[in-house]
Amino acid sequence: KSDYFEALNNLGNILREHNNTASAVEIYNEALKLKPDCVEVWSNLGNVLKEQGKVDSAIEHFEKAIQINPEYASAWNNLGSATSAQNRFKDAIEHYRHALKLKPDYAVAWCNLGGVLEIVGEFNTSIECFKQALKYKPDYNEAFSNLLYLLSYNVVCSPEQILEEHRNWGRLHEENQKKDNFSHIKSSNLDKRLRIGYVSSDFRKHALSYFFEPILKNHDKSHVEIYCYSDVHEPDDTTVRLKTVADEWCSTLEMSDREVAQKIYNDKIDILIDLAGHTAKNRLTIFSYNPAPVQITYLGYCNTSGLKSMDYWITDTVLHPEDTVELAVENIIRLQRCWTCYQPPVDSPEVKPDTLANKSITFGSFNNVSKLGNMVIECWSRLLKEVENSRLILKARQLGDPFIKDRISAQFTQNGIKSEQLILLPSTPSYMADYNKIDIALDTFPRTGGVTTADALWMGVPVITLAGQRYIERQGASILKAIALDDLITSTPEEYVTKVKALAKNYTQRSELKTSLRERISKSPLCDGRDLAQALEDTYRKMWHTWCGVK
Repeated sequence: KSDYFEALNNLGNILREHNNTASAVEIYNEALKLKPDCVEVWSNLGNVLKEQGKVDSAIEHFEKAIQINPEYASAWNNLGSATSAQNRFKDAIEHYRHALKLKPDYAVAWCNLGGVLEIVGEFNTSIECFKQALKYKPDYNEAFSNLLYLLSYNVVCSPEQILEEHRNWGRLHEENQKKDNFSHIKSSNLDKRLRIGYVSSDFRKHALSYFFEPILKNHDKSHVEIYCYSDVHEPDDTTVRLKTVADEWCSTLEMSDREVAQKIYNDKIDILIDLAGHTAKNRLTIFSYNPAPVQITYLGYCNTSGLKSMDYWITDTVLHPEDTVELAVENIIRLQRCWTCYQPPVDSPEVKPDTLANKSITFGSFNNVSKLGNMVIECWSRLLKEVENSRLILKARQLGDPFIKDRISAQFTQNGIKSEQLILLPSTPSYMADYNKIDIALDTFPRTGGVTTADALWMGVPVITLAGQRYIERQGASILKAIALDDLITSTPEEYVTKVKALAKNYTQRSELKTSLRERISKSPLCDGRDLAQALEDTYRKMWHTWCGVK
């Protein structure tokens, strides 16, 4: 009986690993009939239900495991993940902390706690959590990538420190993979149809795809052949659309890094592009095997990959001016146009100019609230005090949690702002239409917006940005420059405040922007997918010539 039980539990685990969740649920339930008090199976079953999107049911299973054995750290950790998925961040933090009290060397719980603390804006504590995870599990890739991602927008870190940390990550993986590296014979075929491979786990409804789809749709198939290596866990309509445009599509979900690298090598990819960097669920380690002769990082991440095997980092002249302070392992290649292209949502609502007739001024930001550091809140509070009859609308997924809502409110209250001046909203399907309630969009800093900036402009809302010295601080500037609105780019908090106040007073300018912005964007490089695809193809071709030894 006990052997049969073990076999069922193991089978459930295997089915889950292979994303066969329906069968895994059946098998785990069979196992529970044999051993109804087995906490491991209750917890495993909860994980599968969570993956199926049945979060309430998953929580019941984790609670059942805890009821049977309150000392089972894994169930507390899983309960944290499930409550986090429901945007109940305060509860998630408590559950992760409880798991760590029971098991202080629990690297996964440290990493998960770090992730939630980042979401709620506790950056320094979050960084310490990722460091703890790495202390107990030095090769923990997810924790290391999360740490690098956080350090990339940490104003306290110098460019040298950030580069060194990324290099440390790169060394760790390149040392491990050295013996398995692929080698490539130089080609003499300069003008061949290039095989281009794109690697991402975000080929779905995700910010990256808004920027990537126009590139994919506009590649000139007579010059390039497109292979997509997709690590998407839950494919959606966007996945289906992208798949129909690519020449070849490979799901890498169940493949190890080594297997994916072998597949890329067998596919004879000439140029391989990583679209994730150190963002969530990346497959960056594939590149450490050197499966393609030319390897590039582009679009999805704000910093160097840290890999010596990554040859280039594609950006633009605004993100990286000639005197940039940013340091990289790769050779930085600047496009002579905006690094990205915006694809407006097909169901975008009409721009409503009538909101401007109000005597009050509504500021707004639909950015992730983890971008709202003290400097931003102080600056925006000053605007709310100095611009008569003004209010601020913030909209983000985290604001569905009363804990986060109260926290943000308290920060503004400490800066002398009345609660009636603040409107805090969770994410809703009416996201685009809600831009019609805003007169001026305020960009966050030092981490500037990307898709949110383009969305606001598309809805006729001017965006004021503060351009710092690094890529992550200059995305807003690159987007505004692409639509020839350089006068909305500022370089100090003081100039930012002055510019916002002047625009708030200038009804005529706002009114003109409201009615003209959408057409302006449509005709600008920001919406010219063909131009960007062409610029990338020219860049890829030059890189290919360099690889072939052409001086």
